[in-house]
Amino acid sequence: MLVTNTRSATLSVFRDGRIERSIGRYGSRDGEFSHPHDIDIAADGTVYVVDSGNNRVQVFDAGLTHRASFGPELGLSGPKYLSLNNDRIWLADEYNHRILLLDRKHRLLGVLGTGKQGRGPNAFYKPEAVVARSPFVWVIDTYNNRVVLLRVE
Repeated sequence: MLVTNTRSATLSVFRDGRIERSIGRYGSRDGEFSHPHDIDIAADGTVYVVDSGNNRVQVFDAGLTHRASFGPELGLSGPKYLSLNNDRIWLADEYNHRILLLDRKHRLLGVLGTGKQGRGPNAFYKPEAVVARSPFVWVIDTYNNRVVLLRVE
């Protein structure tokens, strides 16, 4: 089991209820974190960590060696949760009031939301979480007090 610790800015591996090892510390360099929030693991073992305080996502291999980061080029602001579904990455960009859809090369495929807080068919107000399980995507639209269910093909 992989767990982020927001306060200590670490990523820990637990096995049989005990910490096996931890990586990271507070900072903004590769492998360092500021308020790490969510983790998801791809079928090939690639680990994605939402590094909220640094407005980025860090990518590690199965052995937890840093491989890439993305976020600044997307203008992220307070990303919180992500969800991997096949070759797609769904990312909740809380303070930009949007959900991003990316491919596994971190290229932007689409955006849900206008980038401004709102309520309606294509509007969110601080969406924090996203869960994708084909053919559905659930968005926790926190400040609108709702869960939005989308069907995607």
